[in-house]
Amino acid sequence: MNFRHCWVVLVGVAFVLGCERKPEDLEVWRNAEGGYQKMAEWAQSPEESDAVRVRAVQILVEEHQPNMLQPLLDSVSDEGMKQKLVDASLPTVQSMWAKEDWPKIEEGAEGLVRVEGRSESVGAKDAAYFLQPHATGATKAALEEILAQWMSQDQDVRDQLGVTTIGQVAPRAGAKGVEMMLAWLETTSNPAVVVDKIMSGATADGNDQIQAALADAIRKRAEAEHPKLAPQTEVAMLKMNHENIVPYLEKAIQDPDSPVKLIDAAMDVYTRIMKERAGPLFAKLVSEKTGLLRWVSATRLIEVRGKAGALAAANALPLEADTYDEPEDDAFKKESEIFCNFVNSELRSQDVDPTDVAKQFLASSRWPVQVLGVQCAKTTGANALKADLEAMAKDKTSLPGWGEKKTLGQLASEIAADL
Repeated sequence: MNFRHCWVVLVGVAFVLGCERKPEDLEVWRNAEGGYQKMAEWAQSPEESDAVRVRAVQILVEEHQPNMLQPLLDSVSDEGMKQKLVDASLPTVQSMWAKEDWPKIEEGAEGLVRVEGRSESVGAKDAAYFLQPHATGATKAALEEILAQWMSQDQDVRDQLGVTTIGQVAPRAGAKGVEMMLAWLETTSNPAVVVDKIMSGATADGNDQIQAALADAIRKRAEAEHPKLAPQTEVAMLKMNHENIVPYLEKAIQDPDSPVKLIDAAMDVYTRIMKERAGPLFAKLVSEKTGLLRWVSATRLIEVRGKAGALAAANALPLEADTYDEPEDDAFKKESEIFCNFVNSELRSQDVDPTDVAKQFLASSRWPVQVLGVQCAKTTGANALKADLEAMAKDKTSLPGWGEKKTLGQLASEIAADL
């Protein structure tokens, strides 16, 4: 056995005989191969003293190894010990943060003011991010304060520094972090990109709060730009999933000055968020609007409420004949055909027989609904509706928006003959 082997054996025997590892013993492992893995092992090990475990975590923070903190702390089942490790790491994080040596934007200078070597404050921000979920009380508040301060300015630059992005940091920065996030969304030229970053970084615990704050910020931005939203703002609006954006969506959908593209986008988001609760607004639009918006609203009603939506849309149609010839003199004819084609395909996709809906339309006392009944009978091609159509042959109601003089009875007779 050579001298080196003898030394290893003697060291092993010394530990067996009761020699304990001391915090200062860890220093030699800072730059050793596999040293950080050793630190993580000792920090997790109940066999080591509390002092050694604490020092191991502190060194990982000092050496900018934040990615090792989460699995390390996840593996510590003793909650008291976990809190001791996190609490003891806070002074180290605060000391590094106090350096304020992150790259900064200087007024009048081109680009950033660079920091030679690694930035201690950036390392502190990353460590605070991974420690925060495991912290409690004053320690948690102190870590969130650091993260909130990190978000307070130069966000588009800071988003690129360290191993965690601004989007990841936002959900762990507490109430003040949410405030900073909103300030960022008010000033950034790329709100859709910022929304993506924040939403991808949102944790399950902070998700609803973050979603609500994002919706508030995009709503305010959209209201300020309305009716001509910047492309990035419109894209950000399309990403919203929280009801806080709904007031703006309702405004955009109903405003006659809104571009068609904006109305369509707002309807998409509104339908996704509100689902069946979107019905009253779409029914109102069918009743009060004319032309394309009326009929798009009718199809949206069917999307969210199925058969009940088809009936609601038909019954919402106004009785005033002069609202059916816009924008062309045969508008109602074309639009009713498109509507019935949609009813036919959409209801079949929902396993609903469109013939039943057409029959209910025909039985209505409202002439616009009866017109839809005749047109939908034609679309379904159901022979079972022939008698219902023939019973309407003497109806003298004149059809507006048909491109030619025609009564409801004449139309019903024509369709009945083709069945």
